[in-house]
This record gives sequence, structure tokens and C-alpha cells, in this order.
Amino acid sequence: MNEYFVYALIDPRNKQVFYIGKGKGRRHLQHVKEIPELSKDYTSRKKGINENKVKRLQEIITSGHEIEYKIIASELSEESAYILEEILVERLGRVLLKNGNLLNLEPGGNWPYGKVLLEESEKTTLAHVSEKYPELLPVLDQYPHIATKSKLMPWWVAEIPKERALYQYQLNGEYMDVHNETYLTSGTGMRPNLILHCILNNRGYAYGSQWAKEYSERLHNLTLLPKEELEKMERFIRWDYRKEIEIETARNYQKRNRTVES
Repeated sequence: MNEYFVYALIDPRNKQVFYIGKGKGRRHLQHVKEIPELSKDYTSRKKGINENKVKRLQEIITSGHEIEYKIIASELSEESAYILEEILVERLGRVLLKNGNLLNLEPGGNWPYGKVLLEESEKTTLAHVSEKYPELLPVLDQYPHIATKSKLMPWWVAEIPKERALYQYQLNGEYMDVHNETYLTSGTGMRPNLILHCILNNRGYAYGSQWAKEYSERLHNLTLLPKEELEKMERFIRWDYRKEIEIETARNYQKRNRTVES
């Protein structure tokens, strides 16, 4: 059923679009429930809360205004709604990337794991839209690309804060690389929460590698692992998230020289 729509949240004080989303029913009206003062079951640690978006919502409400909404396109299939959301976020730009005003944390679209950035090869092209989703073309004509070039320094170049460092080792204990856990997803498609789970609860094994929060924590001799730990390691290695492209990317990490703040 074509029951999905794509919407914009608008700041009434300056008429600025600050969020793009997709959904159905009353989804566009649900964001105010993320404001602590308006939600009895809200907790500051609620998973998935976009703190910058909530802050903007709070500012609008406390200033005596009401949040404005715009339904950009309706009666869409879920697939076409995802496509439109992705393209609009790309065209308008995000505060996260310092190239636009949107407070979206993710680039939009339908992905099996969280995304921060999209590779050029992952972005939906206008040719693909023309072929598969021609109903979106009139909508896109109203939203030209206004995002500036991203000023975000590539995460594989920037110095990594010590508290965000994740060290990766081969199973023989040989050092491979150090990663910024915040941006691990954007570079590999790996789930940082799975890596951290391994580190905290499973001696740090995932994707055929050892992982640690400190440089000296890797285990050199796997024969020292008890049988139950080896079974856990094998289980994580066989996760569906381990795709060939991710493995190849992990191998390429060894070619990058990156440092951790002291």
C-alpha cells in the first residue's frame, strides 16, 4: 500500500527546514514526544534520541511557538519514501557534516545498519529515480541541491580522541589499526555496538579480528582462550554483517597511518 509520506520539520521563527523524515500515520507529529517536559516516559538516556533535534524542538516550544510541518510528498510506497528522504537530505545538507541546516544524524534511506556517510557509489542517482521512481521527479524539481561541500574532516585522517579509540589486531596478536568508534560504521558498515559488545563481554573478538579499548589489551596466544570463548568468537565471525566489501576495507586499514590523542 502507498501509505507513506516524506515530511519536513520547520522552525517557525525563521521558516528554516531543520529535519527531513519519512513515515506513515501521524509520524510527523511524534517528535514532540522526545521533549522531556512533554513525555512522561522520556529518559535522557533513551536509545536513539537525536539530542540536537530535541534541543531545537525545546527552543521552539519554550519561545511560545508551535513546530511547523510540511508534507513534501504523500501516497508513496515505503521504498520510494526512503529514496526521496535520502535525496532530500543529501540536497539540503546536514549540520553534522557542516554543509547544511538539517539536524538529521543519518543520510536517510533504508540500510541494514546505521550510516553516517554514504559513499558516492551508494547514493541514488537521478537516472535511477527516472527509471524506477518517476513519480518523485516533480517533487525533486522543487528542491535543488543547496548543500555546500562538506567541511567534515575525513574520520580516517583526523586524530582520534583517546576515549573513542578501538584497536584492531589480527588473531595472531599482530597490530592492524586503530579506529574511531564513532565513525566506524561510516567506513566499514560494521556495527560499533557489536564491536563494543565483543570488547566488553566477549574478550574482544569480531569479524575475524581482535578488538580492544587499550593498545596493550590484545591476546597473543589464542590457545589460552577457554573453549566457550572460542565458540563465542566463531559465532561472531559468522555474523551476516561480515560482507566481502567490509573485509576488504578492513584489510586496507593497514595502509593508513592514524594517531590517537595522548
